[in-house]
Amino acid sequence: MVGTHPGTQRWYVVPVAAIGVFVLAVLSIRLTPATTVAAWWPASGVTILALVTLRRGPQWSAMLALAGVAVAAANLTGGRGLDTAAGFGIAAVVEAAVVIAVLRSRTAPRPLSLARPTDLVRLLWGTAAGVGAGFVVAALTAFVTEGASLWDVAPYLLTHASGILLVAPLGFLDGLAPVAWRHRETALQWALTLGATAVVFAPSQPYRLSFALFPLLVWGALRVGVRSMAYQQLALAVLAASLLRIDVILLDRTEDLHEHLVLIQAFLIAAAVIVLPLAVVVDQRQELNRRISESEELFRRSFRESLTGMLMMRREPTTSGRTPLAILDLNATAAEILGGTKPELLGQDWAAMIATDDLSQVVAEMEIGLRSGWTEEVDLVDRRRRVQVALSVLSGGASDGVFVAQMVDVTATHEAALDLRTERDFSAAILSTTASLILVVGVDGLVVGMNRAAETATGFAETEVIGEPVWSSLVPPEEQQTVRSWFTTPTGVPSAHEGSLATRSGGRRQVVWSCSYLRDDRGTPTHAVLTGLDVTGERTTRQLVSHLLEAASATAIIGTDLDAVITVFNRGAEELLGITAAEVLGVATPARFLDDVELETRNASADRMEELLRRLADDADSYTDWTFLTRDGDRRIVALAVNRVRDSLGEQIGYLIVGRDVTELREQNELLESALRKEREVVENMRLLDQAKDDFISTVSHELRTPLTSIVGYTEMLQEGMGGEVAPEQDRLLDIVRRNAERLTTLVEDLLTLSRMEAGSFALERTTLDLREVVVTAQDSLRPLFESRDVAVEFDLPATSVLVTGDRLQLERVILNLVNNAVKFTEDGGAVTCRLTVEPGAEHARLVVSDTGIGIPEADLGQLFTRFFRSANAQERAIQGTGLGLSIVHRIVEAHGGTIAVESQTDVGTTFRVEMPLLGATAVAVRSDVAGA
Repeated sequence: MVGTHPGTQRWYVVPVAAIGVFVLAVLSIRLTPATTVAAWWPASGVTILALVTLRRGPQWSAMLALAGVAVAAANLTGGRGLDTAAGFGIAAVVEAAVVIAVLRSRTAPRPLSLARPTDLVRLLWGTAAGVGAGFVVAALTAFVTEGASLWDVAPYLLTHASGILLVAPLGFLDGLAPVAWRHRETALQWALTLGATAVVFAPSQPYRLSFALFPLLVWGALRVGVRSMAYQQLALAVLAASLLRIDVILLDRTEDLHEHLVLIQAFLIAAAVIVLPLAVVVDQRQELNRRISESEELFRRSFRESLTGMLMMRREPTTSGRTPLAILDLNATAAEILGGTKPELLGQDWAAMIATDDLSQVVAEMEIGLRSGWTEEVDLVDRRRRVQVALSVLSGGASDGVFVAQMVDVTATHEAALDLRTERDFSAAILSTTASLILVVGVDGLVVGMNRAAETATGFAETEVIGEPVWSSLVPPEEQQTVRSWFTTPTGVPSAHEGSLATRSGGRRQVVWSCSYLRDDRGTPTHAVLTGLDVTGERTTRQLVSHLLEAASATAIIGTDLDAVITVFNRGAEELLGITAAEVLGVATPARFLDDVELETRNASADRMEELLRRLADDADSYTDWTFLTRDGDRRIVALAVNRVRDSLGEQIGYLIVGRDVTELREQNELLESALRKEREVVENMRLLDQAKDDFISTVSHELRTPLTSIVGYTEMLQEGMGGEVAPEQDRLLDIVRRNAERLTTLVEDLLTLSRMEAGSFALERTTLDLREVVVTAQDSLRPLFESRDVAVEFDLPATSVLVTGDRLQLERVILNLVNNAVKFTEDGGAVTCRLTVEPGAEHARLVVSDTGIGIPEADLGQLFTRFFRSANAQERAIQGTGLGLSIVHRIVEAHGGTIAVESQTDVGTTFRVEMPLLGATAVAVRSDVAGA
């Protein structure tokens, strides 16, 4: 029954267990000394053992009923009355029902096992509850039927508890290791324990030295395993009970028998409660140590054999700003990435090998628990390699400082991405400027993109057709089925064809298309690139000429036999070459009108024309440009395709040459390339002109600042009376001069600031500062402005500091500019609010400046941060300003890693929102100067 899953036992277990309960109960009663209660009651343990292995429901009910009957019958055979026997049978049923209810309350249908301490704890609780419940019934029975006292029945608690605790665990041995009987230590422990038990509980033993057995039992719990100790506990109980009976028979001792009985049962219960849990804990610890060893070995193997570079490092103490990470161990992959051997790299500072300035702060944050890990793509300092790094703390905190890093060499991927980005940008520039129509279509026929020329020709915007089938909007109805078949059959899109292109207005354009496929690394087509030339005008003219001259064809069609002798020469060929069909049929080869020099260049000759045709036929899906010589000596560029001609049996009988004069098309392509080169030159000249303009503004601003400073200074001196007494009218005029000079000085300063920003020489002095104090300073500076206007200005600031990293003067400039603008563009009677807030858990502080002023037209919002830009309503109302302030504000905010946004409505008001990264925010990457913004 041991280790059996609940519900798998047969019904025969019930009667067998009931017989066992009856036999053990009879033996216990027969061997009971002259006392009210038996010396030991293993029948209770057998009942629980049977219930543990039986199915819940009818099997339990049957087992409980038969166990109660067996106990009652055993008591009848022992001489007790029917009422007493029935009461004890009921007590046995109550006891077993309570114990099994506790054991199976949560674990069914999982087998119980001493490998889980929770099952052992549940057994202890169930035993205490069940024995307590059974004792109540038994005590009442004994008192009513025999007049026994509680003291007479009290040993019931011990005998039944020991019976359950020593027998029931035999049903909990699922998953435990077998007993190593051949192991010397196991045999020795068993022999010493049973021998000591025989001595301690020997008849006539005057001293009760049961506590002397505990060292041997603890030894067993620590060394021989749970299964062995479960068997040993049962054997010890049987031996102790037997020796007690022998003691009574041989010495006829009854005077202290009750106390002796209590001592033995208490010892057995204590042994079970102490030894079994200890053995379970020891077994679990051994299993845990085994798993830890396996995990450690697995980790070490993974560390050594990993294809990812792995390092273990310890943080070294430092007095500088950088945090050294000394390498404790690394695998071969990491050594190869770092460019050294393992002995060379051990002890080296890994932090000095990677190019990043954030590592010291990252390590500090990880040690205090602000960051769980760090992942970054960085360059190696001494090697031209790019690596992906993942850093994490291996063991705990600032006291240990052990870190694990994983490195993956992504150099090839990084370079490929750069090359791809460069190629993509170059291709995008070409596509946007070329005059040819370009459509990019997936192999499923869905449009992926089209260039500006195609948008102009069709009237559709690229966003309108992307994701739509190419035949739905861009192809006339009569051609849609044909185009659709190109993407649903293996033939694909023809390499060259002419078709109609539908426009938004319902018209159509005639386009000559050439197609090439983009393929993946396995050669599978992924996209079709259609390059077209709009020949609508040309086709219209050609059709008119065709009708006038009754021309048959504009395509040269020439057929030959297998020896390359011309057999077909159509009207198009005659028109193209100026040669009649009669002159070449049956007597000439295509060498008649091909250039000998070009033939030699292409490894062909007039004598081996059939070889050339065979090579061209092998590449029949594409057109090749050849130079044709006309009768008059003109050179024409012809797009030529050669196909094999077969008879009805599939045998090749010749070649068919199809040519189209593309001389003008190629010349147009050359003109397009020339125009593209000239356009690039114009762009470069414009860039140089813009640079010269910036240099001029910077120079002029520098030259103006000194005389303006002098003007302001001397004007103030005159107003103070240093040149003599100043009349009121003179003072008013001097005040006008001073204000205008100060305005001009501000303009010069703004121009110089912008010039330094664009030249990359404008550096921020970064310090840790309180943004709230900066706002307060700006408020004090603007107070004269507030007092001179009838505008309600309110500052709403937090009660605590708002710490950021930045340049105090430049941040103050941002606040001054925004609040000054709000007051300037708000009419008297209006209101301006400056609010600084920090949301709980946020990484940014938010500064909001709002007003109820004239607002900004919606059309002007997109250009608001452009230098020299002033909104239309500001110009209409002649409000003074240079249009530089917001441009400078925008650059300063971005240089601090922040963002600025604006919302406005004409005649309602304007709101500016500035978000600045707080000190220590993990998501902020602050740039060092405005030029890098």
